Amino acid sequence: MADMKYTVLRMASRRDYPGRKVFRALERRCAAAALAAAMLLGGGVAEAQKTVVLVDLSSPEVSPQVRRDVLAGLESALGKDGELEVRRVGAGGGGGGATTNVAREMRAHLQMAKTLSQRFKEDEALERLKQAETLFRNSLARTRDVNVLIEVLLARAKLEIDRGKKRAASWALTRVAVLDPSRTLDPGTFKPVTVRIYNNIRKKVARETGELRVKTTPSGLPIWVDGRRRGSGPAVLTLPAGEHFVHVGGGSGLVGRVVTVGWKRSAELALASAPPPSSDNDLRAIGKKANADFVLAVRVRPREGKFQVLARVVNIRTVDTPTTAKSKPFAPDGTTWSVSKLATGVLPMLGVVARKKRGDDGDGGDGGDGGDRTRKNESIFKTWWFWTIVGVAAAGGGVAIGVAAASADSNVRLRLSR
Repeated sequence: MADMKYTVLRMASRRDYPGRKVFRALERRCAAAALAAAMLLGGGVAEAQKTVVLVDLSSPEVSPQVRRDVLAGLESALGKDGELEVRRVGAGGGGGGATTNVAREMRAHLQMAKTLSQRFKEDEALERLKQAETLFRNSLARTRDVNVLIEVLLARAKLEIDRGKKRAASWALTRVAVLDPSRTLDPGTFKPVTVRIYNNIRKKVARETGELRVKTTPSGLPIWVDGRRRGSGPAVLTLPAGEHFVHVGGGSGLVGRVVTVGWKRSAELALASAPPPSSDNDLRAIGKKANADFVLAVRVRPREGKFQVLARVVNIRTVDTPTTAKSKPFAPDGTTWSVSKLATGVLPMLGVVARKKRGDDGDGGDGGDGGDRTRKNESIFKTWWFWTIVGVAAAGGGVAIGVAAASADSNVRLRLSR
């Protein structure tokens, strides 16, 4: 008997033995069937994550800091359980409040450029820095913060100095001095030659100025130049000669342009703030463009010395009437608590069941394990790990059946050959 088993195993291990092909085919089919069974039984293990886009419809009279705090609070509260993917976009679908997203993407390019530079891949590093600047130029309707762009230009100057190209480095340093004339370079971070070139450029930039006349529609809109507030439109501004980034409006109506101011010359720029979405169809168009499931329109308005948040949920997949919610009036120091309460009321509108925490009975209590206790009361048949175990067991059983069938087939063929 032992010799027979040895002979069967030896024959099955041969590449030209027909039983080997049968075994491999059965193994593949059983594995595929087991995987399909596991996915069918455990279909609720990995539910599709819903996407929600936040649209800021706040009026420009609300301070940018309050708007940022409200949007950041909603983004954190809605996405903390992992059931929702929350993104910020603007009225044009491009992202009026996504300053942090643009900065994050630019810093990713910047970090990659530094890594490539350390590996002596200067050309690839320079290409990464150019991509970061292109990203900023294409995102003027999403951000007015030029600090990351300045970091990119300084990194480019350092790279050009290392390559021995002082003219290219001077070009990047000139742009830094034009965007932020008050910036100085740390001698401990930059080479002495870089600091010397930059100091000479600063002196030249301070002497060469021009005039920019900005007209806004409607009048009175706030004006930002290179990320700094410069009054309201219309305005006449004295700026260093060179390229500047001018923004008017705020929130979803933010509009940005690139303008070049000449030395001892006057330039004019007329900007109109983008109108906010005026209907639910506009919000649906924004959501479809962002490939989202829901649009959460957020409007922060001043009320009796405080602020109030109005939220409107539009379901992109259906034609249901949008649902609304609003927070109680709050002071700026109570933004976090009020936004958290508002998010709890918005979650059911997004198809997510909010789990009530211990101590969350209206007094703002921040319980620790109330959500865990809710999960313990769930039926075992509704838990993801139960169906995962069932799927793994089905896969193991299928493979075992395949092995047994292949062994039986080998024994039959061996007997027939005798």
